[in-house]
Amino acid sequence: MGPPRQRQLEIVSVKWGEMNPTIAVREALTWVTECMGFGIVVCPLDGLLTVVTELHHHDTDSSNRIYSRIAAPSITPYLYSVFPRKSMSVLCIAAHPDDEVLGVGGTLARHAADGDDVHICILSDGVTSRYDDSDAADKEIKQRRQRAEQAADTLGATVSLHGFPDNSFDTVPLLDIVQVIETEIAEHDPDVVYTHHYGDLNIDHELACRATITATRPLADSEVDRVLAFETLSASEWSVPSPDNAFQPTSFVDVSDHLATKTDALSVYETELREPPHPRTVDTVEKNAEVWGSKAGVPAAEPFELLREVRR
Repeated sequence: MGPPRQRQLEIVSVKWGEMNPTIAVREALTWVTECMGFGIVVCPLDGLLTVVTELHHHDTDSSNRIYSRIAAPSITPYLYSVFPRKSMSVLCIAAHPDDEVLGVGGTLARHAADGDDVHICILSDGVTSRYDDSDAADKEIKQRRQRAEQAADTLGATVSLHGFPDNSFDTVPLLDIVQVIETEIAEHDPDVVYTHHYGDLNIDHELACRATITATRPLADSEVDRVLAFETLSASEWSVPSPDNAFQPTSFVDVSDHLATKTDALSVYETELREPPHPRTVDTVEKNAEVWGSKAGVPAAEPFELLREVRR
């Protein structure tokens, strides 16, 4: 995996202006929490920067002290600026071209807009199961690859495509899929990994999830902090639910500002879209994000089930 990444603080000044002090404190706490210990709140309080240095070295007690100091009423009128979270490396593992947009397109676009390095790994061409004629299949595979590259570019990501058999991941050794994902992890060194839900109807989705969990196992040299499973319309909700495989999201990402980017990327896969009533329509994708957003208290959201988290 190579040596540990150097953690650096990135300075961005935020002008609070006439912001309500309570809201300012909430925003500051959000920044510090998201930074996982790499945020700085600048206030005219003697000794605060010493606390920040300790916080940079993962001092839990210092974290508690900085939280209590920020929340103190005497400090709120003097809150000026925030140093936001470090940039991250993000890896999405998808079974087929278009899964990455359906499931996590808005979140990937948000990551990219935040300055994160976003890469998409697509394991299968997504079309060979539909053709008996190899020439016709080859032509469609080339088109799907081009669409995947265009969709990734729209989201602000890079993409790599692999050749596992479409809708037949169960015909190859799981270790082969695991090793491809391990290679992607070694190359991109992700902080967070997104993949399919283990309970999806599509066998390729199920095995992509299992392979991802195996490839991201928390070894001593692993840098992966979080693995999250996303919903894929026409696969997650069409599965037969049971207590041990139903999609039960535990995390939600506000994609209100990036929903249009998601639908633009989805429109690239025009041959995969269907006429309503069907889950894979642009209108349904937008409405689905609004429904999840309503459940999470934001205008539009993408849901995730947290599969593993390591707090360092």
